[in-house]
Amino acid sequence: MRRIINLFIAVLAASVLLVACDKAQPVAQKAPIPVANKNGPRYVADISVHSVADMRSILNRADRLVNMPRAADQPANIALILHGPEIDFFNIDNYHRYRSLVDQAARLDAYNVIDIKMCETMMRERGLSKSKIPGFIDFVPDGEAEVKKLKRDGYAIL
Repeated sequence: MRRIINLFIAVLAASVLLVACDKAQPVAQKAPIPVANKNGPRYVADISVHSVADMRSILNRADRLVNMPRAADQPANIALILHGPEIDFFNIDNYHRYRSLVDQAARLDAYNVIDIKMCETMMRERGLSKSKIPGFIDFVPDGEAEVKKLKRDGYAIL
């Protein structure tokens, strides 16, 4: 029963994130059906937002849908790939300005609700080093390439 509830929550979260990400990327006519694993379907959100409100909306929707932590053996079913101006919100030098956003993202990542990955190419373009990014965020060499890789691995694009 718990697996069914977790699967329902993951599908619902993905649906809500799809609406939240609508501004960030046009929605394809037909989204691929994700490959389900023992933890349910997996999704990747290609994030490139320009406002705190948009980023907060994405996190708030995930937060509302999953009101409890997932077990350590249940990895996040939603990968958020950050490769736009939103990476500045996670700059440690800006923590005082975006504290609640960063703390919420850290909590959702720690609870295995989402897995946040940041594009190193965009970091270089914006003059950010890894030492300026909180430890809960993973790094990928290229955000677009990571989205393609996860899609090949069975993730559905939101």
